[in-house]
Amino acid sequence: EKTTIGEEKRTIVMTPEKKRLIAVHEAGHTLMALLLHEYDTVRKVTIVPRGQTGGTTWFEPAEDRVDIALMTREYFQHRIMVALGGRIAEELVFGWDRVTTGASGDIQVVYQLANQMVTQFGFSRKVGPVNWTQYIEERDVQHEIRAIVGDLYEDAALKIGRHQDALERITNALLEKETLERDEILSIANVQ
Repeated sequence: EKTTIGEEKRTIVMTPEKKRLIAVHEAGHTLMALLLHEYDTVRKVTIVPRGQTGGTTWFEPAEDRVDIALMTREYFQHRIMVALGGRIAEELVFGWDRVTTGASGDIQVVYQLANQMVTQFGFSRKVGPVNWTQYIEERDVQHEIRAIVGDLYEDAALKIGRHQDALERITNALLEKETLERDEILSIANVQ
């Protein structure tokens, strides 16, 4: 944890509003991962600042992805949905006008993944099985990347929207305890 994200920064004083915002955001990532059955295991979530982040959700890859780096199209879609979960949670709880820049890093990751799906791995029916090693400015490629992200955003928003009670439970638990381990997360979320 220290190596990948950085030391805990418990000396940073956060306002209750900022703390709640970070809790909602991390709860969104956590809940989205729990709702996707073919995804990495949520190991831990915290709202204690580390490195450049206000909070962090840790995942443990499934064994079949550790030994052999073979990832399916579905797995890439789920990675995008989990990355969007924080932004979606902010929008659901605080409204469109109160969404923050906190998801900017997540959005960057989302578009990198969607770009890889289209230009490197042949995971687009419209563009086909192509492999371009650098970012392509072609209009069809750009349109397909945006379409993939848009569709997955809608799907993720519907899933989280159906489980706003679980989102609230995870958020409140994070505000109370600051860090939740896997067993606590599963018990609090209580989603199938």
